[in-house]
Amino acid sequence: MRAFRSHGGKLLVYHGWNDGSPPPLHSVEYYQRVAEKMGGVEKTREFYRLFMVPGMMHCGSGPGPNLFGNVMDLRPIADPQHDIFMALQSWVEKGVAPEHIVATKYVEDDPSKGKAMSRPVCAYPQQAKWDGKGNVAEAGSWVCEAEK
Repeated sequence: MRAFRSHGGKLLVYHGWNDGSPPPLHSVEYYQRVAEKMGGVEKTREFYRLFMVPGMMHCGSGPGPNLFGNVMDLRPIADPQHDIFMALQSWVEKGVAPEHIVATKYVEDDPSKGKAMSRPVCAYPQQAKWDGKGNVAEAGSWVCEAEK
């Protein structure tokens, strides 16, 4: 990872909390080990971001918002806020690192049936917290915060 970082590499990783295999904690533990070796979370965030997706199974599907330009998203919203690959491109080309990616859950996982909900998927170690007043089905009613 040191050589990757020194050559200007940027890495975005996502993993569903409902993934049966590999276990989601493997990604969290790997990120934590990288952070320990690379000088802490703040230094690691300069080149590596982990997005743990609540309710998502392996690569997609599941009960939570699970489409954000990932492999299962056949009709992604083409901007860096909703598409993880465009977020990576923006980070590499413009230096704009993503703090979160907005994921969408469609009714019956069918975009033609409309949006059921959206939520920010926050860069680890932060996680989405409802603001206590907005519509829980809208990403704008959530903020990214680290555990206290």
